[in-house]
Amino acid sequence: MNENQGLRKKRARQGRASVKLADVARLAGVSTGSVSRALNEPHKVSPELRAAVLKAVAELDWVPHGAGRALASLRTRTIGAIIPTLANPNFAHEMNAVQRRLMEAGYILLIGCSEYDPAQAFVQTRTMIERGIDGLILVGENYPDQLWRLLTKQHIPYVITYGFNSTSEHPCVGFDNYRAFVRLTNFVLDQGHRRIAMIAQKTENNDRAEARLRGTLDTLQAKGITLQEGHLVEKEWSVAEGRVGLREVLGVAPTPTAVICANDFLAVGAVLECHAVGLDVPKDISVVGCDDAEISTHLSPALTTMRVPTEKLGHLTADHLLAKVNGRPTPHSVELDVELIIRASAGAPPRP
Repeated sequence: MNENQGLRKKRARQGRASVKLADVARLAGVSTGSVSRALNEPHKVSPELRAAVLKAVAELDWVPHGAGRALASLRTRTIGAIIPTLANPNFAHEMNAVQRRLMEAGYILLIGCSEYDPAQAFVQTRTMIERGIDGLILVGENYPDQLWRLLTKQHIPYVITYGFNSTSEHPCVGFDNYRAFVRLTNFVLDQGHRRIAMIAQKTENNDRAEARLRGTLDTLQAKGITLQEGHLVEKEWSVAEGRVGLREVLGVAPTPTAVICANDFLAVGAVLECHAVGLDVPKDISVVGCDDAEISTHLSPALTTMRVPTEKLGHLTADHLLAKVNGRPTPHSVELDVELIIRASAGAPPRP
């Protein structure tokens, strides 16, 4: 009987709990250090070596003892993420990309949803630190000072995502929401619109929504345009709220010829409500949004919007945080570009 057959018989007799790291190494034909690197730092070993180790792990049904490994390394290989909600597909898509990247590096993702409540985000952060996270991803910067103090005191690496502020003290990987709406608003102005309304997302505890609103208002002001009273409404992000917002701005004369929406869900609702009241988009009224949600291309007419590269954003966010966790050099912040996607929902204003 050879050694490998003996290992397999040992597994059959005693169960997987008795299988040791050394058993995996012997079956794979490598050192115990190579097994550890293949599982914990796969980028440091060849694909062939990692494949041999994973095959041995599968054959022996070996599961590393998480608590023991964490005590030995002072790492749990767990990354936390506090996001506003998983109901928003943009956050869900980004977290999917984050999770894929983390799993490639041997880490697991733990997600908490704050429901746009900074106090709840603090409780979730503290709980995650108690669970031993190695690093933390946060959406935006609207959190109490005690959260930042806690991260600093506990030496927890972190990164802000889905926003970018070049003057911020906090490391971030994201895009400039303000500049995105400067560009979107200038596009609407370039079509010839001057009677413009905005359906903003509620800005309380949401620095991304606040930056989008400021981007539009500042751009209009630079052109000598002020939104008419009643032509700026703030709504929760949803299709239904977009429909309500559109009805409200249409109720104030003179009616706008263009509506800038803070996100695509509000914009979809606005377009649907236009159809319901008999307005042609874009002949009677133009509608634009932001984020380039999947539904934007399937709407009739297809929605003009700003495309946020959520998958790339997720990958870069994970890479940035992993570099900080593992002590590798990384820039303080990384800015991504967003792209104006011109489709059929926006055009010139109707002739008088």
